[in-house]
Amino acid sequence: MLMKLAKDEFLQIRLSSKQKESIRNAAKMANADMSSWILSKVLNSQSDDFLKVIEKLVSSQQQSYIYAEIHDLLMKCDHNIFGETVKLPPTAQLNSFQLNYITAMVEHRAMQLSEKTPNWCSEINSLKKPHFGSNLKCLKLYLLLNSPLAFRKRNIFIDSTVGQRV
Repeated sequence: MLMKLAKDEFLQIRLSSKQKESIRNAAKMANADMSSWILSKVLNSQSDDFLKVIEKLVSSQQQSYIYAEIHDLLMKCDHNIFGETVKLPPTAQLNSFQLNYITAMVEHRAMQLSEKTPNWCSEINSLKKPHFGSNLKCLKLYLLLNSPLAFRKRNIFIDSTVGQRV
């Protein structure tokens, strides 16, 4: 959804008639005027997308699919857009595990990209009790030793994370 702001400036761009027609058609399909459609593409807030996906966790019966969607969103982030995407903390009413899992995903991706972790991550307290990705006792030692650092720090012990799929 686009924010309505007073438009008091002009910007001209040169494009072909074919490009203009393509933009016109795309805007029409999105039920928007051309200017609004272009602005939504250029100024699309990745942070809004991130927060909207997280909100789905609250009501989802299949949370693994939502975590996969968050994973995919974070994997699309390069060092140019990562900070913008994760700049705001989750606002959805998440339980402690959900909040820590998302925070660990963000911290792990920040490490992968050699980017600074957003400030809000340090304000999230780690889980009091460890959470294991498997209830099999024979796997717990493996998970303790091989879980990604960002997850271990949050007392979450899993086998794969951002950049991997099971």
